[in-house]
Amino acid sequence: WMAPLTTALLSVLALSPCTTAIVVDLQGAQSAGVIIKAAPRKGMGAFTVERRTLGDVLGCYGGERFDQRTREARYLRSRPLRPCDRVWLRSRKQRGVPVSEDYLLYLGNGEYVDAEDRAHSNWCRYINHDSENPCLGVFMEAWPDGRSHPTFIAIRTCIPGEELSFDYGVGFWDKCDYKPV
Repeated sequence: WMAPLTTALLSVLALSPCTTAIVVDLQGAQSAGVIIKAAPRKGMGAFTVERRTLGDVLGCYGGERFDQRTREARYLRSRPLRPCDRVWLRSRKQRGVPVSEDYLLYLGNGEYVDAEDRAHSNWCRYINHDSENPCLGVFMEAWPDGRSHPTFIAIRTCIPGEELSFDYGVGFWDKCDYKPV
């Protein structure tokens, strides 16, 4: 099941009773044939250093995984905070990590992955938006742990030096004060 993946999963780390995270360091980018660098008008971006063809698997979107109830408490503040939510918020504040939904990916079935915290995410957090000519798509891959994981695959040929991108979808931009470039 892992043979087609070009990045290595290092561990699944239990952060609290409310959250788990897939932790993959940025070295995974190098082994996936990707570099992270400045992307014009977008901040940082992920760029391929090798040719990609239709169907190539690039990596799994890693981050803190949680349910709708946790999202409502931590991000929307529409539910009471549990002790684990308070610990999570305090940790983010102490480390200067924002609490936004900018890196939140909806998995379906009320589950989310948030890659905003660099300590609990991987290089895939740097894959930027492109609605006109994205080179990647996201599919849910079933893993032996019984969960589905968002995995990036090439939906067209990508040339070396090209920024890796996918279409975030309208739902993402509806909640933002800014619009895509």
